Amino acid sequence: MSAYTRFKVTRSSPSLWGSRSTIAINLIDAVMMKELLNLLTEIERDKRVAVVLFDSADPDFFLAHYDIAGDPAELVGVETTAGRHPFTDLHIRLSKSPA
Repeated sequence: MSAYTRFKVTRSSPSLWGSRSTIAINLIDAVMMKELLNLLTEIERDKRVAVVLFDSADPDFFLAHYDIAGDPAELVGVETTAGRHPFTDLHIRLSKSPA
């Protein structure tokens, strides 16, 4: 697994735990979006992963919304399927993931 800055990934075969630890409210910014897409690509390629679980380093807050105030240019060049926005692509791919 790659190194990530917005969450920590722990393998406990056949499961992966992703612990979010970004800023106070776990906002999905461009960096987190890119890292989640990269993690999803790794999950799709690793046939040993059967389960993926996410939790939060903050017990009082799991996940905030997508950072609509962020700079859209930060996502330019991010490869997605069918030309979708990275946020949409992430959710569609995640919903179809075998893990």
